[in-house]
Amino acid sequence: MANKQLSAAIFIQARMSSTRLPGKTMLPLAGRRMLAHVVSRFQDAPVSGPLIVATSVEPSDDFILSWSKGAGVQCYRGSERDVLLRFHSAAEKLDVKYIIRATADNPLIWEGAVAHLGRHIVEESCDYISYTEHLPLGLGIEIFTKEALGRANNEAKEPHQREHVTPYFYENKAIFDCLWISPPAELEGGFRLTVDTKEDYEQMKRIYERLYRPGSIIAAVDAVALLRNEPNIAAINADVRQKGSKESQE
Repeated sequence: MANKQLSAAIFIQARMSSTRLPGKTMLPLAGRRMLAHVVSRFQDAPVSGPLIVATSVEPSDDFILSWSKGAGVQCYRGSERDVLLRFHSAAEKLDVKYIIRATADNPLIWEGAVAHLGRHIVEESCDYISYTEHLPLGLGIEIFTKEALGRANNEAKEPHQREHVTPYFYENKAIFDCLWISPPAELEGGFRLTVDTKEDYEQMKRIYERLYRPGSIIAAVDAVALLRNEPNIAAINADVRQKGSKESQE
């Protein structure tokens, strides 16, 4: 897919009512909101469709809508808990083949992920694609077909399938063709680079203090290299347990 645009829209899933770190989506990070950093990481993504912040209709998420408007970013509001329906409704009228799912608590998403996964999903003609566990948590995205999203919305019944959008795909491999691929070797590592707890936030602030330069993004490979070279920073959130797909998290 080199030099070609993927027929896709990017959805950044966001809300203010996180259980473990309330308001994390809009926490300050190197002088900007965390959501702003996430949006910036997709500024050069090779897609033909829009970038949309997908949040809820809850009053607490009015702040996300206000910020999106001020930043010139499209914002769609839907169900707080039924995020699968939120995604389906936001995608319904879009003229794209694929939906890219990212979350607003990952301000170091690999900037090359859309092109990399996009090429593979087109070549393999699969329904869903993401990375193996060799990619540090927080650097990845998921891509799936709009058609598969519609089917999942119609058929998924379990609460965790509705809240986390994609479990219905990989829990039904007889229905959906799912693929997980390895990241480039320079990005591999058992690091935690997401923000779900105060320890995660403290680590992320340290990384941004060291590597961020206004007007550009931190290369994901540089963040991984920093943690490899400075174990004291990697250790800040090393004991944090990641919630499972059947636990509430967004």
